[in-house]
Amino acid sequence: FQENRAMTDLRTGGAGAVAVKYTTPLEGNVIGFIGCGAIARNMARAAKVVRPNFTGVAYGLAGAEEFATEMSEELGVPFT
Repeated sequence: FQENRAMTDLRTGGAGAVAVKYTTPLEGNVIGFIGCGAIARNMARAAKVVRPNFTGVAYGLAGAEEFATEMSEELGVPFT
């Protein structure tokens, strides 16, 4: 198998969505993202599939505001 960064990011995002789906209540719609890089973006996209109406909370040493703005626009859910 070839190492492929994009596939790794997608696979990690998918694993996060599985965790959200099976370990969180349907009513608990606030999802936190610690770190705001490529993997967080894929996790947000995957979370949207299993919790379409979630609210995202972004924290990162750099780029959290940009991440929140871009993901809110792309996914149509609020991010802070």
